[in-house]
Amino acid sequence: MKKILLMSILLFCAGNLAAKHDGWYVNTLTRNYPTPHLTWAKNFPEAEVLLIFPRIEGRHVAELLQRYPVKETVFVTYNGQKIAHDGVYDAALSGTGTYEKNAEIREKIQKKYDAVVLVDVPFDKLSPDVQFQLLQQVKSGTGLLLINTAMPYSKPLANPAANPAFFTETIHPGTVLRAYQFEKGKICTVKYRKPGMMPDIFPDRYWAARYENAQMTLIRALDWVIKGNSVPLKAVKEGNVLHLPANMDTAEYRLRDEYNNILAQGKVENHSFTLPELPNGTYYFDLLLPGKSFSTTEFKQYIPERNITLNVASDTLSAGEPVKGTLITGKTFSKPAKIILSLIDYPHNRIWEKEIMEIPAGKNSISFEIKDYFMPNAAGYLQAALYSPESDRIGYTEKELIFPRPYPQEGYVQFSWGGPADPLMAMRSGDDLGFSAALSHYKVSLDNARQYTLLNQRLVSYLTRISVLKGKNGEVNFNKLFYPEGMKALAKLGGDHNFYRPEVQQIWKDYVHFRMKGLPRFSPLLYSLGDENGNTLSAGFGPSDLKSFRNYLKQKYGSIDKLNSQWGSSYLNFDVVPHRPLAVTEKENNAPEWNDHYEYMEKMFADVHHFCADEIRKLDPDAKVGLEGTFGNHNIELMMDKLDWWGPYSNLLEDELIRSLYPDRPRFIWIGYHKERTMTYPHTLLDALLKGVVNGNAWYALSDDFPHGILAIDYTDSYAKKYMDVFRRLRFGTAQQLIHTPLAQHGVGIFWNHNSKRASKADPRCSNPETSIAPLLRYSYRNGVNIEFVTARTLDRLKDMKILFLCGISSISDKESAAIIDFVKNGGTVIADLYPGVFNENLKKQNRNPLAELFGDILLKNQPANQVKPLQTPLMKASAALTNPAGPYMVQKNCGKGKAILMNFSFSVIETSALPVTPFDDFVSGILNSAGVKISHSATAKAALRIRKGKGYDLIGVIPEEYSQPVTITLPEKAYIYECGKGQTDKEMKKSFTVEPGNTPLRIFAAFAEKQPVPELILPETAQPGDKLEIPLASIPAGQFAVLRIFDPNGKELTSLSRVLKVHRASRMSFAFPFNAVCGQYRFLLQNFTTGLAVEKRVTLQ
Repeated sequence: MKKILLMSILLFCAGNLAAKHDGWYVNTLTRNYPTPHLTWAKNFPEAEVLLIFPRIEGRHVAELLQRYPVKETVFVTYNGQKIAHDGVYDAALSGTGTYEKNAEIREKIQKKYDAVVLVDVPFDKLSPDVQFQLLQQVKSGTGLLLINTAMPYSKPLANPAANPAFFTETIHPGTVLRAYQFEKGKICTVKYRKPGMMPDIFPDRYWAARYENAQMTLIRALDWVIKGNSVPLKAVKEGNVLHLPANMDTAEYRLRDEYNNILAQGKVENHSFTLPELPNGTYYFDLLLPGKSFSTTEFKQYIPERNITLNVASDTLSAGEPVKGTLITGKTFSKPAKIILSLIDYPHNRIWEKEIMEIPAGKNSISFEIKDYFMPNAAGYLQAALYSPESDRIGYTEKELIFPRPYPQEGYVQFSWGGPADPLMAMRSGDDLGFSAALSHYKVSLDNARQYTLLNQRLVSYLTRISVLKGKNGEVNFNKLFYPEGMKALAKLGGDHNFYRPEVQQIWKDYVHFRMKGLPRFSPLLYSLGDENGNTLSAGFGPSDLKSFRNYLKQKYGSIDKLNSQWGSSYLNFDVVPHRPLAVTEKENNAPEWNDHYEYMEKMFADVHHFCADEIRKLDPDAKVGLEGTFGNHNIELMMDKLDWWGPYSNLLEDELIRSLYPDRPRFIWIGYHKERTMTYPHTLLDALLKGVVNGNAWYALSDDFPHGILAIDYTDSYAKKYMDVFRRLRFGTAQQLIHTPLAQHGVGIFWNHNSKRASKADPRCSNPETSIAPLLRYSYRNGVNIEFVTARTLDRLKDMKILFLCGISSISDKESAAIIDFVKNGGTVIADLYPGVFNENLKKQNRNPLAELFGDILLKNQPANQVKPLQTPLMKASAALTNPAGPYMVQKNCGKGKAILMNFSFSVIETSALPVTPFDDFVSGILNSAGVKISHSATAKAALRIRKGKGYDLIGVIPEEYSQPVTITLPEKAYIYECGKGQTDKEMKKSFTVEPGNTPLRIFAAFAEKQPVPELILPETAQPGDKLEIPLASIPAGQFAVLRIFDPNGKELTSLSRVLKVHRASRMSFAFPFNAVCGQYRFLLQNFTTGLAVEKRVTLQ
């Protein structure tokens, strides 16, 4: 037993030490993301401080270190309850396991510190020996700051110390401070009403000042446990004078408003400060004693006569809707007074509109209407400032406004799992990384919806997770409702949750309405019905299912005679049709019967989604409803009937099906996870964009405390620089060019139907269509040939096809068969692999094959078992192939103007087993050529190659398999070649060009028959704050992409104002200078991204 225990411990440690990825980003803290902050501890000596804190507090610790001089040693815990976590995600990172973390803290506690800070980590979560050594240091004089940290021992806190002076100064509401003396060491405890390092500060316009003050409290506490002194610095307000403590000869002052704007600063004189004329509001007066101490004093200014009431007709404004309302002052004036209305975005605090209005003498109210305003953000504020007849600013007030916008039809949407917690993260996630939306669960308080919207992130609202489960008696069971009342109601139904029961649908309706309460106001970008949704096909045998199942059969078959013909039964009517268990029907191999049960459950699964979507749209008519994928057991066409978007884990076949069948719907694949950390570049995203299987980016995850976070715990990049450089550039043209330029149509189709996936269950000689389709899709990526899908719902697509592949299509209806035969007779080519059409659409074995006119009367009763064996045909020689051993192979039959070819082997094995004399790609290309498909472009090296058709140009996208290897692309004819985003590659027309390795593996080129012009940029030389510029795009041809990038006087790009636009006739771009913009020279770069040609101009803002 001891040997087994020892071996388990060794394996556990080895597993953690063998982590694949560097976990630095959840274990260390950098100072590589400096943020705006105030100076407090001027000329203070650096102290040696050990900081112990959870990952989620990393940025708050970094903010503290910006404000107080420290030589820091950090120890980062998993969260506020665990030092380490050995789960599957963390186990993949170095430095995160229990063994490693305990070794790390034991090493770090050996050093002598001036102070130790514990943040939200219970003291007894540290190992006993570390606790002992830490307390020994405190007894010897090391300060101890406990922030929301429980101390389990009474002795260190047995001796209260005299309250330091700063305890009586400005403290955030709900903050409780205590001071203790433990022999030579000082201990300060800080507690809030919530967990974490900081008090609960909502990230609105007042966040910056409140956050600054809360940080100041912590560094005062840290300063006290280190030095033990606390100089009284509280200012006392008397009228418009602040009286200051004595000995202020070297002190400096700073006056701030409630937005953290500095209104005045300088040297203290005469131990007092006379306040300037201030409007009503909250203010902070800071005192700084260089090298000694610092403080802030909060005071409020309120004069009733200066009060203003601002009423708006609506605080939620759709695009183009004017801001209307009334304003009432606290008094009337004998002379006209002035009101300045300002429209301010958030969190940037840019003023986009200003209107000056006059309140007539003797009046105290006016109405207003602001039209044609510019507002780039999801939310902002309307501020009304009152000026007296003498032009003194005497009052102001604000209203929070929300600006819902429709889903961008020609944009590139990026959303993250989880959103920004505060403006500091918002600037990183939005401005820097380009995320415009965040996925989050619904909260009854709507705090997260409001928070994300204010931080300029649209909400992707996670409303539910739909899981159709199997109860203990085979009934349908739902247990994932985030709705206590709904779960209680379901419990009363005795476990039978068949969705077609009216009472179950009422529960779901109430559930959706509960989760939607208040949400439409925030105009979620997308509504999600869940991730990893699940459907249990073996469920659906509850007491109420019998009636529902019979209703389904009646709807499907129409007559009992038709059902009997499929099931081989003789029921008198639908009322006596039994719902036999799958164990019986599968044992009998009555495929139509068990298939009908599967279809019944697939329909129920889809109907739950559609029902929820319909209820959501009743409450929000503009809603786009979808989900983040399932665990399978769904019919994708049935699901997408009433869904607006799809975002699952990647699956080769389904990704392409959705791309082909639903090209205009938002499509995502969850990208992120640990696998990305092995990549030099964001290959998964680049590859998906190139292939066209996504038209947006769903990233898992943003969170700074999560193993998969794109941000480190201090909000710096957690991925390598090359990776992040490419990630950032995607949104400035690359993604839009790929998403909104349609793939070239080569006339190559794959026929798809859902039930053929189940044919192999009915007979093992039939193969899953995916096994043959996947090799064809991979071929298409390598050879620049686009393949589209044809289904029973899209048979009209056949008119655009030259060749149609039937891969594993063993199940087929008469309607489908007739359309395919007609396609061949009209000149098309059909290729089938194994056993086409041997079942009908209900999985009943055919007595006569409906495709006999094309392939002969193939029936399963005449066929031997499949064999994997060597293949020898004139066109394909392979060491192994999955075959019908009866052959013959590659049998061609002419029919009308076209032809049909029966391979009698699958594409699946020969993709890798083809002999060098007949390479797989040559084999497929030969088939396509024989059908008249022209393969227009080729690459000399292994690469993903996708061809798109722009207006007047071919768009060639390529990702080499080996990034360091050049790839030569051959064109169908000579052309002028331009690298998108970079410019012309050669002044002469070329029939081929070579793609040399660059700073991104994804390269896009546009081939034109004529040389392209450099765009023109017409701008004034000077402008004033508030000026609006109209930028005509007539010099960029329609169908190409314009990118406008703006750089401020310091050279920093204003990424939130940069724009990408697919040019249409008479297109133009607009730009406005905020009224509070920094004056100086701005650089405007207008690029025709398609050609890479660009022009820049400079405008001086005066």
